[in-house]
Formats: sequence, C-alpha cells, structure tokens
Amino acid sequence: MPEAEWRPPSLSDLPSWKDAKRIAIDAETRDPSIGAKLGPGSLRDGYTVGWSFAIEGGPRHYLPIRHEGGDNLDCEMVLRYLREQIKGFDREFVGANLAYDIDYGYNDGFEWNQDAKFRDIQIADPLIYELHRSYSLDAIGKRYGIEAKDESTLLEAARAFGLDPKKGLWRLPGRYVGKYGEQDVASPLEILKRQEEIIERDGLQQIWELESRVIPVLVRMRRRGVRIDFDKLERIEKWAESEERKALDLIKRETGVQIGFGEVWKPGALAPALEAIGMRLPKTATGAPSIDRDLLGGSDHVVPQAILRARKVNKLRTTFAASIRKYAVGERLHCSFRQMAMSDSSGDTVGVRFGRLSAADPNLQQQPSPDRDPEIAGEWRKIFIPEEDALWGCNDYSQQEPRWTTHFAAVLDLPRAREAALRYQNDPSTDNHDMMTRLVYGDKQVDEWFKNDPKGAYKVHRGYSKNIFLGLCYGEGGAKLCRDIGKPTRWAVTYGWGKDRRMEFFETQREAMSYRMEIQKGFVREMAGEEGQEILDNFDSEVPYVRELAKAATERAKAIGFVKTILGRRLNFERREDGSYDFTHKALNRVIQGSSADQTKLAICELDRAGHFIQLQVHDDTNGSYSTVAEAKEAGNIMRDCIIDAYPGKLWVPFRVDTEVGPSWGEIKSVE
Repeated sequence: MPEAEWRPPSLSDLPSWKDAKRIAIDAETRDPSIGAKLGPGSLRDGYTVGWSFAIEGGPRHYLPIRHEGGDNLDCEMVLRYLREQIKGFDREFVGANLAYDIDYGYNDGFEWNQDAKFRDIQIADPLIYELHRSYSLDAIGKRYGIEAKDESTLLEAARAFGLDPKKGLWRLPGRYVGKYGEQDVASPLEILKRQEEIIERDGLQQIWELESRVIPVLVRMRRRGVRIDFDKLERIEKWAESEERKALDLIKRETGVQIGFGEVWKPGALAPALEAIGMRLPKTATGAPSIDRDLLGGSDHVVPQAILRARKVNKLRTTFAASIRKYAVGERLHCSFRQMAMSDSSGDTVGVRFGRLSAADPNLQQQPSPDRDPEIAGEWRKIFIPEEDALWGCNDYSQQEPRWTTHFAAVLDLPRAREAALRYQNDPSTDNHDMMTRLVYGDKQVDEWFKNDPKGAYKVHRGYSKNIFLGLCYGEGGAKLCRDIGKPTRWAVTYGWGKDRRMEFFETQREAMSYRMEIQKGFVREMAGEEGQEILDNFDSEVPYVRELAKAATERAKAIGFVKTILGRRLNFERREDGSYDFTHKALNRVIQGSSADQTKLAICELDRAGHFIQLQVHDDTNGSYSTVAEAKEAGNIMRDCIIDAYPGKLWVPFRVDTEVGPSWGEIKSVE
C-alpha cells in the first residue's frame, strides 16, 4: 500500500470558530444517486464520510467519520463539534457547490445560522463571466493561478485499491483522503479573494449578495420537495396507454398497417402507414424515412393526425410519467435547482446562463403547459398536490419581461416610452399587447374592433403588435418578424458600396441566387416582404421606443462588450478575433431576461425570509403550499413589491402578480 503521512487530528485540538470571519467547508460523501443519474442522494441513500473545514488565516482539517477503510474519528463526537460550531457561526461560509454541502449538513443535524452568508466560488465565477467553457473547481483554479486540488495521494491509493478516486473515495482509509480534503477547503478561500477583487472592480456587489442569499433558499426548496398523487398518476398512465392504442387501431383500420405499441417514434414503423395513404416521405442522408412534427402536422388526413396523437400520449406516459416514478423518493419529488451555469460532478456545464434558474432530476420547469396543451396539461398537473390540509398556491408575474422593456425605455426617455409607462401606472393590470395595439392603431379604433369584431380585426392586429414587440425584444430581423405575423418574405441581392449601393428583390431564394451568380457580386439575404414591412414600419412609427431600446442595448454591447441588468448583473458577449463582439443583437433580450431573473431570485429570497413554504419556481412564477387564500395573496404581494426597495432608482412601471390557488397544481383558479 502507498505511504501516507496524514493522520486525523485529535478532537481535543480542534479550534473554536468563534472569532473566525470566514470558514471554508466541504463534505465528502458516499452518494450512489449521482452515479445513477438521479441527482444528489441526500434524501435517498447518500451519507457523509467526512467533513473538511478551514478557518481563513488559520488551521484546516479533514475529519473522517464513515470511511469503509477506517482511520475514522468518533462520528458522534465529530458531528457534535461541528453542530455546535455551525449553529453559532453567523459570518461567511466559503466553498464550491455549497448547496451540496448545506444539503448533506442538514442530514448530519447541522442548524445553519440564519444570519450566515454562503460564498460559493462556483457561483461567483459565472457571475463574473458567464461564457467560460467550464466552471469545475480545477478550471476556476487555473484561471486564478491557484492549485484547486491536491489529488496525488488520493490517486495513488485509488490505483492501489483498484477504485475510482471519486466514486470510491468513501471506501479508502481516511489517511489517503485527508490531504485532498484539506486542500479542498484551502483553495476556495484563496480563489474567493481574487474573485472579490473583480466583483468590486466591476460593481457586482449587489447581485453577488443576492446570489449568495439564493443558495440556502434553493436547498430548502429541494428538501421540501413536492407531493405526488400516485393514484392519479396511475390513472393518467392507463388513460395514455388506452389513447395510444385507440390511435394505432384507427391507423390499422385506415391503412391495414399495424404499428407496434410504443413504436410511434420509429420512422421505419410509421412509413408503411403513411405511404399507404399516398404521402411522399423525405429521406435522411442515410436513406431512412424522415418523419417529424412538421410533416405530420402539414396534413389533415386522419392517419398523420392519429400518429401525432399517439406520439403525444406516448410521451406523456414514457417521458413525463416515467420520470416521476424514476425520481420519486417515497411520495415526493425533490428536483434540483440550478441558479447559474456551473459544472456538475462529471465536469459538464449544466444550468443556464444570464441568471435564470433551471431545474433537473427531474426538470419540473418543463412539464405539459396549459397554454400549449390544455387537454393533457390540466389533468397532468393534478398529480402535484400541496401539503396536508393546505392549498396549492401559484403566484405568477404578469408579463414580466414586457414591463421591464418599458421601464428601461422610460429610464432613457425614449419616444412614447413614458406615455406607455403612465398607462401602467394608471392601471397596473394593463395588458402589454393590448396597449401596444392601442398605441399603434389608436384607442378609438381598437375599442371599435373589440366591440364589433373581437375575434377578427382585434385579434389580428393584437397579434401583429404582440409578435412584433416580442420579436424586437428577442433581436429578430425583418424576415423573422414577417414570418411571426404570417406575412410573406422576399429575397434581396445587395451589391455596391456607398452611393452605388443597390438592392434587387426577388420572390424566391432560387431567383435571387441565380441573379447573384449572373452578376458575380453582392450577397443574398431574406428580408421582410412589402406587406409585412409596411406593418413593421407602422409599428416603429407609432411605438418607436421598442426598436430604439433594442438599438441602444446593441450599441452598448458593441462598445463595451457587456450589458447590465436591473440589479447590476453583468452579461457579456464573446470577443471575436477582430476585436468586435458576437451576438450583440441579443443585448436587449439579455437585459430583460436577466432583470427578470434578478427579480425572481429576489422574490424567492423574500418569500423564504417571510416564512412561506415555497416548493417550485417555474419560469415567471413561484409555487408552494399555503394554509389560506389570504396567505397565498400575501406571498404575491411580496413578489410584486420586493424590487422596489432593492432598486435604488425610480421604477417607472409597476409590476403585477396574479395569484391562483386550488387543491392541486392542475386545479388552480385565479383569486382577486
């Protein structure tokens, strides 16, 4: 066996944390759930095998307690020491992926002090620059010239014992892990010092404080989990199976082709039925039939429609229902919330950039939506139920991103922006897309449409205004905007420079390419068609602030390479080889999405501080269990108003939060 000089410390020599300003902490675990791709196993069969801590400017220790190979300290005495120190420590904990350590700390009986702050270097680094390829501890250490881990003894021992050094760490004697464990808490303290210099330099202190607050809140949400009605789940599974078989029977009657149960995603199984009704199927590069949603949806024949139906209910059963059963712990689901783009245990980057929360294990943010599929979503969401004797409460920001758009435009005093902001101030329930329609076409005209032809002229023009507004915010060009409003595009060949610049228009790409080949100069691009361009021009003329705000954000990004959100989050653009920045046309979208992320994260922190039982965060809403309707509405008011105190400037647009309650997620109804 390899030599190892390290030995566990004497418990009597362990220091008090009373005078410490910062403590780095890290758990070593046996966690089979991670290997099984089920997420953290703290609520399944995972357990800690040792704890590391380091006092900034002081000693560092690894305390082995449950290593299969021995060298353990007395487990209960170690945990008693840690519980006492942690309960009284109200300053700063430092680490990497601290949520994992907090989570397992609860298992070991730790009572994290409510005044303590959690400084995670794997949160700080994407906050500083969110476009790095990796946020593993090693990658972060290399960026700051600091050795993040000392794995020499660990790797040598793992080879000798025939173990994976990470997955099998719990099997090793503690002497082979101690040096590694001590370095695991020393390096984050050094890295954080470097990160905080940048955080201060770049003015990120406010958003850094918020992200630090979010960490323990998300852990509490994960540990609460969500109750599942498994009887309802079983009924949905049986219904989905029955509906799939009905669709397959219909296909057999129409074509004589029997598609096997569960084979609705296999092109080879579907092709004979589609060819039997005369459909010509495109081929892949390998010559196999290509059958996608667009192909099936483009036909009104009962057979492709039956295939779409079979696929939909099959996905409900095999993807959504199966994931519930896979990830359930008893009667609950405990999904993981990812607050930033970061690296997981395998080193892969997970989560989303630009500040938005995401979920995994399973992803409860991606469930059937009532807006897209009311038939299935309404029934499906009934399986998610509140705590005993409680109501399910959902508080949803109403048109969060459009409101931020108008706010920022009003800050810059762009044309008509403050007029739009005043409409919000006079009536916080204002619908953005109705307001856009009124600003473009006039209140009198819109009132007339709404009164006489609400499903015709009003719906059409509201659709134009909605899609153009959102498209401009997303950085879309004229061709995409035209497609959004259902108008044809055209193709242009542009050539020449300055006063000699010319543009020739064509109906099809083929015609444009042919002309380009003929003249041997210029470039071809798709553009808005004449009818669509007229609608776009009219929108820009009447509501100029939307395009002007997008232009201002883009110019800012081009000039300095980043934009900032309402609470100071810095969103960067990658620099090209020529020194310019990429994707700057997305600048406004990043500002409003990032500001919405700031607001939502602040909301869940304030809800947690007020004692509300929050269990899920999905897009623009929070969900949890409430004892009364009034309690749910109180939570909505906290969400609505939390940004007022956090934002130092004038908030030009008030926010609205809609509260819905019911006996399950699928049965919530709006309350006033």
